[in-house]
Amino acid sequence: RDGGALSSRVRIVAGDCREDIPVQADVYIIKNILEWDDDSTRRALANVLKAARPGARVIVIENLVDDTPSMKFTTSMDLLLLLNVGGAKHTRLSMVERLTDAGLVLGEVRPVNAYLHAFECTVPA
Repeated sequence: RDGGALSSRVRIVAGDCREDIPVQADVYIIKNILEWDDDSTRRALANVLKAARPGARVIVIENLVDDTPSMKFTTSMDLLLLLNVGGAKHTRLSMVERLTDAGLVLGEVRPVNAYLHAFECTVPA
């Protein structure tokens, strides 16, 4: 936020990460966008790796489909994504596979709340 401790180091840049990532950064935060079709997800992750310096952190925050009480919500969202963008919600395993297949080094996976999980990754050297 304006005037915050890190405000001089943060910049929000508009664009389409499936086409290009126009900045090098220390940290990339990707939230609720890797639910597209597989090709779009691969392009977005490849563009992050292309733009990022070795050692940069990539935090991916996504809803996961699993057997928690949030299943009704995620099933509804899964159908909505399938019908609108040809995408789908991911299981923990499918998200890990996409991140590691892209070349990211996976660290911790942490629940943010009942719906969201944060996948902490780094760009390899």
